[in-house]
Amino acid sequence: MKRDYYDRGHVVERYMDWRFASRGGRHVHEVEVGAVRDFLCGLPRSAALLDLPGGTKSGTLVIRIAP
Repeated sequence: MKRDYYDRGHVVERYMDWRFASRGGRHVHEVEVGAVRDFLCGLPRSAALLDLPGGTKSGTLVIRIAP
């Protein structure tokens, strides 16, 4: 199971390096960030957002810089 995989210490310790160093990891990140950015760009500047943190918080910067 996926949960068993992420319960392994070495997987967690190396996750960020893998995520941003590998081509596949960067692609997944770009797709995820693009989806968030597209959603945020369609909202008025006065819109209220609920930030539900999770994982590595790699998308937090997108929320802060979205136009």
